Amino acid sequence: MEYWPKHGLHVYDRPFNKSYADIRGFELRFAKVTGRFITGFLTSGVDISVTKSLGYGKIYQDPNSPPVADVNQPTGRPTPYGKLSLDLHTPMEFSAFGMPAIATGGWTLSSLTSYQRGAEFVYDPANILWIKRPNAQYQDTWLTDLRILKAFSLGKTRVAAYLDIFNLFDRKFWNGGMRPEDNTAYMNSLKFPIDNAAIENDVDQNGKALGSDKYGDTPTYVVLPVRDQWTLWVYPRSFAFGIKLDF
Repeated sequence: MEYWPKHGLHVYDRPFNKSYADIRGFELRFAKVTGRFITGFLTSGVDISVTKSLGYGKIYQDPNSPPVADVNQPTGRPTPYGKLSLDLHTPMEFSAFGMPAIATGGWTLSSLTSYQRGAEFVYDPANILWIKRPNAQYQDTWLTDLRILKAFSLGKTRVAAYLDIFNLFDRKFWNGGMRPEDNTAYMNSLKFPIDNAAIENDVDQNGKALGSDKYGDTPTYVVLPVRDQWTLWVYPRSFAFGIKLDF
């Protein structure tokens, strides 16, 4: 909250905890927990989150200046998400194609794919919107991890060698860690689906948005900083190899 004295020489900021959040939604889960060759689950749901600041954002000592209320309006738009896990495996004693069980048994191929719709935010660089409703969106998140495992027995010891591949399809995830001037240039180069020529330049003659970019997208026309581009991404594709021993 800001306190503005009558003569406006000094402005005082005082923090207040006047925010609330209302989170609701639903989730469905389908699972196959037993099976000789395949198990897995599918989870899908929707979250609806509403946040709001109560009270006034500015209070003036001058009685002719009324307090300014918080004009950020909650929207409560649904945010879908989901996870899919598949586990394909062969029993230890499994034999196929005339091959011994040690060659065809004990294999596991498992994957986990997750999805999260990008959050929405207010894009108003010129501060012209009186009612601050979300008009832009962050990039959706798709991520797939994979594990290949081969198990076999050595006496009473079970040995398993595995290879993990994180971010299998090497999708780029934006970390938003640019310098302010670089971030401004990047956002100005995006073509947001905003039907307002005062905010988004890429509109038709009727003021309708022509683009559909999200924060985090990197089309060919986007402006990225030349320096340290490798720092702009998180969760690159990576590999891990290991051996498990069960006695």
